[in-house]
Amino acid sequence: MRLLMKTSAPSKANQPDSAITRTRRPEWIGQTLASICWALSLFFYGLNSVGDWLQLAAASSWLMANLLVLRGIK
Repeated sequence: MRLLMKTSAPSKANQPDSAITRTRRPEWIGQTLASICWALSLFFYGLNSVGDWLQLAAASSWLMANLLVLRGIK
């Protein structure tokens, strides 16, 4: 059996984090920097094969996923 309780104010645990709060998390910073470095390394070494283009697509997708987290899109 489940009991329902009414509260006058929503708890902080139920509120989504702001974009600024998300950018200060070490895991977000680390993943974003890693995806940027990965993409930049491809430009330094050149895009010479299909595998290089696939790696660029993967790095770009990873960066885009990190940026979409800021908007709260799941």
